[in-house]
Formats: sequence, C-alpha cells, structure tokens
Amino acid sequence: MLTFLKAFGIEKLAKKRDWPRYVTQEPESYENDELEKFFAACDPEEKIFFEFYLMTGFRKKEVTFCTWPDVDLRAGVVRVTAKPEHGFKPKDWEDREVPIPDRLVQSLKAWAKSRNGSEFVFPLRTVQLWLGHKDLESTMRYLKPARGKGVREKVNATFALSAQ
Repeated sequence: MLTFLKAFGIEKLAKKRDWPRYVTQEPESYENDELEKFFAACDPEEKIFFEFYLMTGFRKKEVTFCTWPDVDLRAGVVRVTAKPEHGFKPKDWEDREVPIPDRLVQSLKAWAKSRNGSEFVFPLRTVQLWLGHKDLESTMRYLKPARGKGVREKVNATFALSAQ
C-alpha cells in the first residue's frame, strides 16, 4: 500500500513504528493417527503423491519438476536439480539430495511401473489436478541437513507409521 501511495507522491505517512506487527506461528503438524486417516481416504495415486510431499519435504515446484533421473531408489535418495529446459530452478539455484525412507522407496518402485515412460515422477497435469490451482504456495522451515552414517535409519524411524 505504501508503494502505491509513494507512486502518487504521497510519502512519509507511516514511520517505522507504524508498520503492522504480527507473530510468527509455528506450523501445525499432524499426529500419526491423523495421517493414517488421511492416507486411508486417498486413492492409490493420491497416496503416493502426498507421501512424496510428506517424506521429502519438497516444495510444490520441486515435486512438479521431479524426474525419474532425480530418483535413486538403490541409495534411497531424491535430488532437486535445475531443469532449465522446463524453466525450473531450485530455490537459490541450490541442488540438493534428500534421503527417503524405505517405505517411500517401495511405493516409488510400484509407481514407476505404472507411469508408461513419463519423464516426470508426477506428470504436470496430474499435479495441477491434485493441487487444485497453480498459485498454491507453502512456507517450509529448514533444519540443518543430516549427513553421514545413520541418516537412513533416522529417516526410516521418522516415518515408521503403522502398516497401511
């Protein structure tokens, strides 16, 4: 609003102390029983899609532009890589590698068999349909990345929900 007013020569109406104040709230997290109910209500395609979001922490565009070469099922990792040919670049141009639990590895193996050679893990039209609209934005908080021995065990333990 102040930029709008400034464009019309109206300035110095607000001082630094006049800026709106707000409290940053911690994001809400779901309990295991809530996640189980949610996944039970999903069809198989929705389930793998939302599991991928949950277990990778990827942003919307990172999921949209994730290709099969980014997925290493043997090592249990998924990479975020730039795709200039598709107009995609990771945040701050930083490629990264995310360890995934064995549960997601198994789901992705099954998913890969049904994709009929698509380059993308989740083809674009499917992603747009599931998300509902292209302007969906989410704010993610980042923790220091875990590296080294024992990371896979920690990832598996994190997502050790009861059998589906």
